[in-house]
Amino acid sequence: MRTNIKKSLAAVFVILFFLCGIGAVFMYRNVSAGGNENIENVLMEEGASVRYKEQEEEDRSGIRFSAYISEEFKSENPSAEYGMLMIPSTLLGAEEELTAETENAADKVTEVWLANSDKEGYDKFSTVLYDIPESAYGTVIAARAYIKNGENYIYSETTQYRSIAQVASGLIAKGAERGEELLSYVDGALKPENGGHFEVTQTEISLYEGQSMTPEMTVVPAELVATYKSDNEEVVSVSETGTITAVASGNTDVTVTIGSSVKTISVTVYNTADPLLVASDLDFSGLIPYDQDNFSTGNRIVSKAVTVILSENFSGTYKITVQEMTSGLAETSALYFKLTDEPLATPPTDPTEEGFAVFEQGTVLLAEGMTAKTYYLNIILSSDDISDIGKNVSFILGIQSV
Repeated sequence: MRTNIKKSLAAVFVILFFLCGIGAVFMYRNVSAGGNENIENVLMEEGASVRYKEQEEEDRSGIRFSAYISEEFKSENPSAEYGMLMIPSTLLGAEEELTAETENAADKVTEVWLANSDKEGYDKFSTVLYDIPESAYGTVIAARAYIKNGENYIYSETTQYRSIAQVASGLIAKGAERGEELLSYVDGALKPENGGHFEVTQTEISLYEGQSMTPEMTVVPAELVATYKSDNEEVVSVSETGTITAVASGNTDVTVTIGSSVKTISVTVYNTADPLLVASDLDFSGLIPYDQDNFSTGNRIVSKAVTVILSENFSGTYKITVQEMTSGLAETSALYFKLTDEPLATPPTDPTEEGFAVFEQGTVLLAEGMTAKTYYLNIILSSDDISDIGKNVSFILGIQSV
């Protein structure tokens, strides 16, 4: 049986109430809302499930929502009716509740109950939405159970929101059988022509032993569940929710899977006791002083912005120290530094008054507690000897987890 419900995906879905795989009778009708007392008599089951196609039957696979009705209420109200309201969640307003008055809501009245209920004192019925087109595999359906007793409605306190692709991806993550059928729902939702997208933003990650991070991903529909696997758990472990934890120094890959789509993250783990050394050669040759005319009479500033010294691929907090430094600068010359998010456009005339500090061997550049991000190391040369402009300074930075 089908119904024509305007502007609703229910217009192309067939609703099936069933008992142990057997189809049941239901009907559509226009109804009005009432109060919502005695809500303990009708309960929605958390989540949803997938009904598989059984052999030698018409394909009635789809997404299944279930509800519980109080046995006591049923016995005391033999004329009451029970059913499920369903609608694509996009057709509900931001604060709108799903009720019998909701425009375009499909109302399904059940006459068949499941043989066994897993909640003491309650009978259970289920509703299956089938004939879902591939383009709607990622569409979230809102479902809410109700009791109609005379003209009064009692609604379940909660409304469940699930798409069939979301449910299928969760079942795959739990190792459910008949995975090929489930994959078709997830893969369909991820197709670009259906609005789907799956991308791992961070494909290379560096960690120190004991550190953890969760890689950034873009997933549409966002509700899809990913599975994670470490190629070498002696180097990194990964949780069910994707948190990667560095175990011991080394290199390995972590794979992220949604449906049939697999992404790879390369992970490098460093020993906490050993700093990661970054060498840099700072060439002052060819630089023009900030105030060339007065360079030898007091304004002795030239500047240099060094490239990124701490990649965003790192996670955690760090201390960065000048491990080694060699230069041919005059004894009267001095180097000053400042870490910034962007290279400085104009150097200060007096670096000591602009938050700069002396740059020399042993200097701590990034103090304990600073988070990993992209920094620029701005170097200022202050010198009485104009020949220093043609000289080089070499240094090695030690980046160490704290």
